[in-house]
Amino acid sequence: MNKKLRLLSFCIALCTIFSGVNAVANSMVKMSDASFFSAFYEYGGDGLRLAENAVFEDSYMDQLDKKELAIYNTLEKNIDLMRENKIMQFEIPVPVKAHRDNESEMNKLQTAIYNAVYAFELDRGDLFWMSKYHSYKYSYDTNSGEIKKLYLYAYNDTWHGSDFATYESVKKAEEKFNAAIDAVKKEIQDLGTYAQVKYIHDFILNNCTYNKHVSQGYGPDTLGELPWSAYSALVKQTDEKKYPVCEAYVKGFNVLCKSVGINAAAVSGFVEGRNHMWSAVKMQNKIWFYVDTTFDDSAEDYNYYTSCADTST
Repeated sequence: MNKKLRLLSFCIALCTIFSGVNAVANSMVKMSDASFFSAFYEYGGDGLRLAENAVFEDSYMDQLDKKELAIYNTLEKNIDLMRENKIMQFEIPVPVKAHRDNESEMNKLQTAIYNAVYAFELDRGDLFWMSKYHSYKYSYDTNSGEIKKLYLYAYNDTWHGSDFATYESVKKAEEKFNAAIDAVKKEIQDLGTYAQVKYIHDFILNNCTYNKHVSQGYGPDTLGELPWSAYSALVKQTDEKKYPVCEAYVKGFNVLCKSVGINAAAVSGFVEGRNHMWSAVKMQNKIWFYVDTTFDDSAEDYNYYTSCADTST
């Protein structure tokens, strides 16, 4: 049976605001909710192994349909404007036909928006400054109720995460972030694929300490968004409240792999009933293997490092 790094689907609850003839509805896309995780895979404590009979796409973008992809591409096109906070909203294509009073159609609309936005976040871990909090609104025909236009806009008037309040702070953070990437690339540029993956894996472990505050129930509202970003994994943190969580471990690992041309993707699921995220990495023979840097960071040995050495020839 083929298994893909499938996108997560859920229905975003709408908080609607309507005003006169120019009817507009708004909803916040809060990308840190635990409900965003789905049980794609479940594994026990005996380590990660080759994903037998598994076929993975090279990116989440590859799994979007044409209309979802149009939203994804709109995000891509507006990266610089979001990074500089020069635009607070932009129009995105309406992915599916929907009427505001039709619950089933609205659910499909919301899911399509979510798929595109979340695919973009997982594929672009290098955009560590981008907030998990975004809003969208729509306009509709007041007679038929059909959704006519969609807009994605910055929540609280910023596209930036809570730790990067200004464009200047983003630029300074990017200097440190890119320097960390360049330092790793310099060390592994002459190594084979397996040795590169192993070095990146070990770098993440040596650079990270898991954020225990998250396991105590704290989230982005209290800790800020940095612990969920690749930045917290690649730029060593001294404040324990800014230490990375599994999502950051994965994004940091994946960013480093991609920087040397090795494809890696995030996998979400459950471990012993708890939400978790780990990586799938594509080795030279085009076979995907699992890597869990988070669990390896707390293990006495590399119980969760893959046997991908077998693919290094």
